[in-house]
Amino acid sequence: MYTLLLISAILLIIASKHNFISMFTATSIILFTLSTISLIFNLQTTVFLNIIIAINLITNVFILTVTSYRLYQKAKVKANIMLHLPAIILYITMIAINLFKIFDFYKYIIGMNLYLSLIVLSHLLGNLIIKHKKIDTDFDYIVVLGGSMKGIELSELIKQRMITSFAYYRTNKSIMIFSGGKSNGDIEESVAMKNFAVENHIQDTDILLEKLAMNTMQNIEYVRNLIQQQDENCNSKKVCVITNNFHAYRTKLICNKMKVNWTVVPAESNPTSKINTYLIELLAAIYLDILIHITLIIIITIIIGRFV
Repeated sequence: MYTLLLISAILLIIASKHNFISMFTATSIILFTLSTISLIFNLQTTVFLNIIIAINLITNVFILTVTSYRLYQKAKVKANIMLHLPAIILYITMIAINLFKIFDFYKYIIGMNLYLSLIVLSHLLGNLIIKHKKIDTDFDYIVVLGGSMKGIELSELIKQRMITSFAYYRTNKSIMIFSGGKSNGDIEESVAMKNFAVENHIQDTDILLEKLAMNTMQNIEYVRNLIQQQDENCNSKKVCVITNNFHAYRTKLICNKMKVNWTVVPAESNPTSKINTYLIELLAAIYLDILIHITLIIIITIIIGRFV
């Protein structure tokens, strides 16, 4: 237990270099809290192990439910069946191992499962923090991220981002930046967003377009470059980035990674969109620090397997 506490403390020190809204930081905090509680209350190894198993079971059932729902929604496409069925089998297996301790090396599986569970909890925690964080309404630049569209029409998700952005716009005082290149539509996403904004009485002179970005990382990078070109005092300007709530946490992670202290504003989206995109957003967020996560999952697996 002391070993686990020491490792989690080291992880916290490393994580302190990140902003708090970080999957790595949140995972370290949860792990540190778990090991500290076990020492304070002098929990026996079996009690601590049962706590880990309970955490694993709760998060496994959650992911299994989300994955099963996605499979149900997209079962007509063979690629989706091939993607989701192995994940369902994996999580059913892990639930069985946690419940019945099936074979001698079950502690190693439970240790690996613990880290995966902590990542899920961290992702949920990050989304909650962004959702309930008090947001200023006075911004110099309002950035709206693009997304998929058909023809020249914006999707409902992008319209929700646009409508949210209008609440922060101040005529002749705020600059709106629409970011998005040409993906699956007939025109650039940013151009379609501008058309929608002008139709809703946003002044054309208060709009800037970024027409090249094809993903969120490029959105943030290219918009940052655009603001730097427009404003010599760009570092002192207040910037908000508007995207849908299911995408807000990963957007904040990317802002942190690119060292821009921008406020992420979550726009509402329907529950089906949240469920369908949860796993994609989770995996994409993990990929941002994939080497760190692979290293930590190996360390935690060995510690739980050998010392708990």
